[in-house]
Parts: sequence; C-alpha cells; structure tokens
Amino acid sequence: MASSDIGILDQTFGNRLTLMACHPKFSAAQRIVVTATMVSNPAPTTSQGDLGDLVTTDASVDALAGGDSGAWPGALLFSALAGAIWFGTWFAARSWKRWPAYLIGTPLVLVALFFAFQNIAKLLPASY
Repeated sequence: MASSDIGILDQTFGNRLTLMACHPKFSAAQRIVVTATMVSNPAPTTSQGDLGDLVTTDASVDALAGGDSGAWPGALLFSALAGAIWFGTWFAARSWKRWPAYLIGTPLVLVALFFAFQNIAKLLPASY
C-alpha cells in the first residue's frame, strides 16, 4: 500500500472497522492496515431510563459548579509565600553558598506550592 493511498478509509459498505498504524510515529513510511467486518447483529440497545433529579441544567442550583470562592485567601497567601521563600532562597544563594541555600529553600518552596495548588484546585469548577 502506497503511503499516499487513503482509499482504505473510504466506507463503501457498512459494518466495517479499519485500524491503521504507522511506523515511525506520525509518518506514513510504513503502514499496517487491519480491517474487520461485523458478521452478526449488533447488541440490542438499552434505554437510559428517567434521570429525574439526578441531572441539572441550572448551574445556580449546583453548589460545586462554580468552585469554592472561599479558597481565594489561601491560594493568594500560599502563592505569595512560595514566591517569598524562592526570592529569599535566591538572595541567600547570592550572599552565601549557592547549593546549601537551594538545598534548604527548594523543599520549602515545594511545600508552599503544594498548598497553593490545593487551594487553586478548589477554585476550579468541579468536573463530573
């Protein structure tokens, strides 16, 4: 099969599945094409039923749709704290020995960033 041939992807008849893989990735230098034809009837469809009160289309009713606005102070505080610790580490590295300052400051910055991102995650809307 030529690398420019895409005729295999044409759906000339129903119930056909085509799998195409290329090597190396993202090129058409070498291709393997596998096709399959469904020989029996598909499985019967099932009804979803009545969802009732399980699904809402009104975001004002859903408490988690807008995130937790009470997390702003923590997000700002820990973000500022992480920046201040990193600046202090940088300043200590300039006036002191470089690697001991970063050895002490980096774990402190990572802890502050962890708490900052935990609070930032609370600000985001919930994903279902």
